[in-house]
Order: sequence, then C-alpha cells, then structure tokens
Amino acid sequence: MELPSPADGYAVLNYLSNVVAILHQGMEYGTSRSREFFDSRHADVDIYLAPALVRYHVKEFLALKGIETQDLANNGLALVHSAYHIRVLKEDVMGQLPSPGHSTAKQRFYQQEPLFDGAISLNLIVLWRVDSAYRFRGLLLISPKYGDAKRFSAEQNWLVPVPDPILTITTDQVDSELDDLDITKSKTHIN
Repeated sequence: MELPSPADGYAVLNYLSNVVAILHQGMEYGTSRSREFFDSRHADVDIYLAPALVRYHVKEFLALKGIETQDLANNGLALVHSAYHIRVLKEDVMGQLPSPGHSTAKQRFYQQEPLFDGAISLNLIVLWRVDSAYRFRGLLLISPKYGDAKRFSAEQNWLVPVPDPILTITTDQVDSELDDLDITKSKTHIN
C-alpha cells in the first residue's frame, strides 16, 4: 500500500488503522488496569502515578500483540510503523496537545525534523484522553507542527479523531465471521 499524503490526516489514519485500533484497545486496557490499581487500595486516582501505570500496561498489551515500542524516559510510549514515528502522549490539563517542554528531541519531533539525516518520515502523536475518574475517552491522531518550552506552545498541522474499533466493524466482517461458525440444524421433537 502506497503511503498517503502527509497533509491528509484521514488518509494517514486509514493507512494506520490496524495499528491505531490495537493502540485504542491497549489504552482501554491500560486505563482500566490503572483504575483497578487505585480501586483495590480504596484510593483516589493519583494524577501523577496513573499515567505511568497506563503506559506500563499499554506497553505490556502491545508486546502481546507483537508491536515493538521504543524505550523512552519515564515509561514513555513511542513506536515506528512504516515511515511513521509515533509518540503516544496524554492530553494536557486543558485537554490539548502538550508542549514539548525543554526537550530538544521533542521540539525537533514536533517541528517534523527527521530523526536521521535524509530520512523520509512523518512524526505523529496519538493523544490519549481520560475523564476525571480516569475512564478512557478516546484517541486523537495529530500531525504536530511546532512546539517549544513555553506552556501551550504546541501547534498542529491536523487533528483526526480515532474511531473506536468496535464501532467500525462492517457487516462484511460480521458476515465472514458468521460463515466460520459451525452451525447445523438439529431435529427436535415436540411431544
């Protein structure tokens, strides 16, 4: 499959649909496990610990699905798929794309500078969202454009909501799965 235009967010999402569907499932799993951690202790969700627990469980989930992640500081979550370098970040306190802060590497990532000289790639961010009770609210696929150390400095080329994979099942997929079921008629006698 040919790479879509980097300017077309929906085409990029379609190209990455299998990866983001697994990532969506992983985030549901990770946020659920994080909530279980606090519930088992009858404690409120710690907003500083919870994201690390989520990322840890998502990494476990992705490994089970055969998706390799890159090792980043603070249990960061990143992966490479085809020509796409993807970082998975939690929305900031305002529900927006967080700024890259003082990290030169993150600033370069936001500004679409290639990680290696001459490399042709697109840097993407999958932004995960939760509510105040740490229930998973969904993902956004973002092409970052700019960001520096200033708070709220992040800019994006485009933002595309990632649909829940359960809601994107087609009737063709359901029909093909039903064809796999071994269903036979049985004779029943009613007296």
